[in-house]
Amino acid sequence: MGLFRNLRSLFSANRFPVEDFHTEVVAQVLENCPKLTEAWLLSLGAILPDELESIQILTQVELPRLEGHLAGSRLDLVISCNGKLGRQIVIVESKVLSQEGKLQLQRYADHLARMALHMEVTRGALVFITRDFEIFDTPVLLQQCKKLSFVHTRWFHFYHELCVFENSDALIKQLKLLMEDNNMNTKNTFDAANILCLQHWHTTKSLMDETIAGEVNSCGQEILAMSGSPRKAIIQLRNFNRYVLAFYVGEERDLECLVGYWLEETQIWVGCMMLSNPTASSRIKVISEFQAFLKSNSELWEHDSFDDPQAWASVYRGKYISHFSPAKDQVRAIKDYFLEILEDVRCFRDATPNLPWKQTAPTEGEE
Repeated sequence: MGLFRNLRSLFSANRFPVEDFHTEVVAQVLENCPKLTEAWLLSLGAILPDELESIQILTQVELPRLEGHLAGSRLDLVISCNGKLGRQIVIVESKVLSQEGKLQLQRYADHLARMALHMEVTRGALVFITRDFEIFDTPVLLQQCKKLSFVHTRWFHFYHELCVFENSDALIKQLKLLMEDNNMNTKNTFDAANILCLQHWHTTKSLMDETIAGEVNSCGQEILAMSGSPRKAIIQLRNFNRYVLAFYVGEERDLECLVGYWLEETQIWVGCMMLSNPTASSRIKVISEFQAFLKSNSELWEHDSFDDPQAWASVYRGKYISHFSPAKDQVRAIKDYFLEILEDVRCFRDATPNLPWKQTAPTEGEE
């Protein structure tokens, strides 16, 4: 087990800042190994070949709002390479679990153009690096700035750069383990495990759909006054590594009720999670009701992040899927388990009429 996995185990699952943590480790590796940094950027075409004298790396760079944009920006990495050709600037935007924010890449491209004009940059690049395949809006770079470029790459390319880099640096070894833990070492070939997964994906998805759609979704809809939208479970899988029905409650999306499957590293957790939105005005009231609910349900339900004002505080109940292995009809057993849990949700709703159950929650987002 790697050092960073051990550190991660100190945090609850929904409180660990995966992307920021990974960014800081990568930045330190790049700073420690200038030759690796240069080789990687050259392989992307982000910089021109040069006799570099220094490489400076900054993380989490806060920049003010530019004219024409609604918000400021926080750049994951800004790499400044200085050599005989002058200064070359590379902005790196990293995505591990999340997706591109609205007009995010265009904001960063405009910041890059501004840097190029004010810092006498010889070459500039915006690098968008993702763990998964992404569909995104390619930013438009200023036509007069022909020295600027946009590059989309994947983290598994960087992982392969680490593998071929001849260095015994212990931090590089730990970074490789961290990337492997986060499925960032994807290969360019379909191995036996990938093919087996594809062969059984339709059957597996059908089994999961059978347990969460139909009776379970209807029960959730009757309790929470809205559908959990089974067709959007695939979006949850893509964004959060969980295949769940998602019921949203309250105009501020005060509460979320998730029912389904959480795909953990080694096992699949089956259950329900009720979460309190950290930005909703009802936050304190919801957590107070969670605490009251736990007093009579602590044998079945657990909780997390009540004391973190920035986290989605939660109460949850579930079992690992292996618990259902002895059942002759596992689909029926899991479906009955979901229905049983939803009766707990019904009791929670009935006991908390002061919460915004009758308000219409927004449905457009799947953040």
